[in-house]
Amino acid sequence: MKKLLLILFAAAILAASLFLLRSPSAARESAPQAAEPTLSPEEAQTPAPTAAEEPAPEPTPAPTPAPTPPADPLAAYGPVFDSYRRFLAGEESEGGGETERGDYYLLLGETGVSYLSRYGGTLGYCLMDLNGDEVPELLIGAEGGEYGGYLFDLFTLDGAAPKRVLAGSERVRYQLRSDGLIYFEGSGGASYGMWILYALDGDALRLTDGLIRRDEQMYELRADRPELFEKADGDIPLTEDVLQALIEAWRSRVTDFPLTPFL
Repeated sequence: MKKLLLILFAAAILAASLFLLRSPSAARESAPQAAEPTLSPEEAQTPAPTAAEEPAPEPTPAPTPAPTPPADPLAAYGPVFDSYRRFLAGEESEGGGETERGDYYLLLGETGVSYLSRYGGTLGYCLMDLNGDEVPELLIGAEGGEYGGYLFDLFTLDGAAPKRVLAGSERVRYQLRSDGLIYFEGSGGASYGMWILYALDGDALRLTDGLIRRDEQMYELRADRPELFEKADGDIPLTEDVLQALIEAWRSRVTDFPLTPFL
C-alpha cells in the first residue's frame, strides 16, 4: 500500500513539472530580458538630432501681363491722324518738338508731324506689329516725292495713348527692313556720318549694330551710348572698303511698307 502511494505521488510531481515547462508564462519568465542601453551624463543632456529644416521656397513673381491689343487701333491713334489731317488741310505748324533720341518734328495739333511731311508725295499710314507684343505700331510715310519710301513717323501705344518713337527729318532718315529692323542714316556734315540698325524694344529703339565715320576714323559700334561719335573700347576699326560694303549690305534689305492715304 505504501509503495502504491509513493508511485502515485511521484507521477503527480512529474505531471506538474511537464505542465510548467509547456506554460507560455513560464517561458516568458524564464527568457532572459535584453539589457536596456545606458547613457552617459553627456549623452543624456544632448538633444536628439532633428531633421534639417529646408528653406522656404521664394515666391515666384507674377509674370508681367502682355499689353492688351486695343479693340480699335485706328481710334487709339486718333490724335496722330488729326495732326496729319490738319497739316494736309494747310494749317501752319506751331514750332518744333523733339523725341527722346533727339529727332525733331513739327508741332501741329496734339502730336505734331514729321519734318519730311513737307517734301511732297502722298502721305499715308500702315499698322504693323514691329516688336511682337501684338499691339500694332503706326508707320507713316509717303509714296512718291523726294523722300518716298522713307519712314516719316513711328508711333506705338503707351497704354491707350500714342507715343512717338522716331521722326524723320532732312538729315535723319529711317527705312524699314525685311527683317523687321529699322535702318537709319544720319549726317552731321561732310565728315560725319552714321548708319545704324535699330530694333523696336517695347516703346523705344534699341541699337543692334552701327557704323560711324568721323573725319578719318571709321568704326563699327558694339554697344549703344548717348554720343555715338565718341569711340569706345570694343568698337571695331574699319577701312573705307569695308565700311562701304557693310552699308550696301544693310541697304539691300530695305523694303517698302504698304500705305493707306490719309485722304
